[in-house]
Amino acid sequence: MVSSFLSGIKKGVVLSAFGALVLAGTAMAQTGRIEGRVTARDVGTPVGGARVSVVGTALNATSDANGAYAIGTVPVGSYSLRVQAVGYQQLVMTNQSVAPGVATTVNFDLQRSIFRMDDIVVTGVAEQTRAVKLPFVVEKVSMEDIPVPSRNRRCLTRCSG
Repeated sequence: MVSSFLSGIKKGVVLSAFGALVLAGTAMAQTGRIEGRVTARDVGTPVGGARVSVVGTALNATSDANGAYAIGTVPVGSYSLRVQAVGYQQLVMTNQSVAPGVATTVNFDLQRSIFRMDDIVVTGVAEQTRAVKLPFVVEKVSMEDIPVPSRNRRCLTRCSG
């Protein structure tokens, strides 16, 4: 009687494990993948370090040195994808469909962006300082305060006058 009871428990555990695997497989089949390349529109070169994100979710990826990116386990549906990279205009591609178990390819051609900086903040420490100190000072520097090296090509060290 005890052995038949234990045998029944073993069957229940096996059936539960099988059911969990079937459900996990079904859940996995309800996701897809988004992949592609990010390139510069003017020259067609890869853009590494671009951040590609699925708008409205936490899903994202960063393009590698070849411009390739991949975002896995994207739920089935239609999404907008946003790509951002320093020195390029942001681009959004809408209505990108993700099907179960399939890779959707979305390539981006980014337009270069010229951006202006009004103020530049530079921090530095002029002498050895213990890590517990925070010796930061804010100071405004004008163009006259920044030494510009001579345009004389014969001058290998700092030239005067």
